[in-house]
Amino acid sequence: VLAYSVGHISGAHFNPAVTLAFATCKRFPWKQVPAYIICQFAGATFAAGTIRLIFSGKQEQFVGTMPAGSNMQSFVVEFIITFFLMFVISGVATDSRAVGDLAGVAVGSTMHMVGRVFSRSWSARPN
Repeated sequence: VLAYSVGHISGAHFNPAVTLAFATCKRFPWKQVPAYIICQFAGATFAAGTIRLIFSGKQEQFVGTMPAGSNMQSFVVEFIITFFLMFVISGVATDSRAVGDLAGVAVGSTMHMVGRVFSRSWSARPN
């Protein structure tokens, strides 16, 4: 939904990895990368602060998942999830011959799929 809501303004770059991938594929100007990444980190920090205010700083009330495996296993699972996501984004959003107007549906479906697959065994959700 966010991709369709503000994609025409920012290109739906909600993650620094997406911004770097687009710049690497020459679909985004390198001179704008630092500003986008600063804004992405500022947005994430603001969102985390808002969640903290909503739940009054009580950690046990935060809605989230705890990793089911070790730190290394969790890192590998997050790496795989991010690979799937970036593979789809790079495929559908940087090539006009691919999905076109349905790129957001493809990316959203990928987020849903990896969330369903990895949440059962690893308690992992894509970030």
